[in-house]
Amino acid sequence: MIGFTLGKFLPPHNGHLHLIREGARQVDRMYVLMCSLEREPIPGYLRHRWLAETFADEPNVRIVHVTDENPQEPIEHPDFWRIWAGTFDRNLPEKPDIFFSSETYGDDLQRELGIRHVLVDLERRVVPVSARHIRNDPFGNWRHIPEAVRPYYVRKVVLSGPESVGKSKLTARLAQHFNTAYLPEYGREYYEQVAPDFRYPAIGHIAGGHLLREEEALRQADKILFLDTDLIMTQVWSEIYFGRCPEWVLGMNHLPRQRAHLHLLLKPDVPWVNDGTRNYGENRDEQFEHIRQELEKRRLRYVVIDGDFEERFSKAVEAVKKHVF
Repeated sequence: MIGFTLGKFLPPHNGHLHLIREGARQVDRMYVLMCSLEREPIPGYLRHRWLAETFADEPNVRIVHVTDENPQEPIEHPDFWRIWAGTFDRNLPEKPDIFFSSETYGDDLQRELGIRHVLVDLERRVVPVSARHIRNDPFGNWRHIPEAVRPYYVRKVVLSGPESVGKSKLTARLAQHFNTAYLPEYGREYYEQVAPDFRYPAIGHIAGGHLLREEEALRQADKILFLDTDLIMTQVWSEIYFGRCPEWVLGMNHLPRQRAHLHLLLKPDVPWVNDGTRNYGENRDEQFEHIRQELEKRRLRYVVIDGDFEERFSKAVEAVKKHVF
C-alpha cells in the first residue's frame, strides 16, 4: 500500500509530523511531496532539509522536493488538475493508493485522481497550530516547532566591545539567566590552544571555527542564543591587527542568516586587565568607535551597555527583554 501527502510546510510543524506519521502507520511507503515556490519566504531547500532530517530514521517515509511553479488554486488555471497530475506522475516513484491530508481539498483530489482520501485531524485537536501561527509568533508556539526547525527561529544576541570589558562573563551570565545556550569566543580558544603565534591566516580559521560552533549552539538554544563576538567582530579585529580581512569573511558576515537580532556593545568604562592575550588596553576607545561605526554602517540594532559589572548585567537583561522577546 502506497500513500502520499503534499504541502508547503512553511514551516514544518508538529501537526505536519503527526499527519505524516499517521499516514506512514497505515501504508508500506509514505511519500511526502514538499512543494516550494521561488517567491516563498522560507527557502524550499531548507524546508526539505528539515523534513529529511526529522524523518531520517523512519525508512518508510520518503521526502521529495517539488519545485514546479504550479497554480495554487483551481481558479488560477483551467488545467489546474491536469498540471498537478503531471507533477504527481513525475515525482511519485510509485502509483499511490491513498492521499492523506488535514484539509478538505483532499476530497477534490480524491475525485479528480481516483484515489482514496484519508482525513487526519481536520480540527487540529491533536496539534492545535498552523504554519501561519508559527510564522507570526514562533516563541508563543515553540512547543509545536520540531527540533530541526527551531534553529531557524532562534534569535541571536551578540556581545561586542573592546578588550577587557567583561564580554565573556556577561555572555555566560545572560545565558544562565534566560536558561539557554551561549557560544564562547572561539578566537580566544584558537589563540590559547592552537596558534599563540597569531598571524593573518588565523583569521580564516577562527571565522570557520566560529561558524561551525554557532551551528551546533543554535541547536542547543531555547529561543535565544548569546554569542561572545561574531563574524563582524572577527572582521573588526582582523582590521585592527592586520589592516585587512579575508574577502570570504566579509562576504559571509553580510549574509542575512548571519545577522543577529541584537548587539550589546559594551563600553570600555571598566578597568583594563591584562590576561596574557590582550595587547591594546590604551586603544579601547578607538576599538569601541570602530565597532560602533561598523554596526551603524550596517544599520544593525544595538544597545550600548555601560556601568559596573552589576549595572551591565541589569541593563543587558532589560535590553534583551525589550528588543528580543
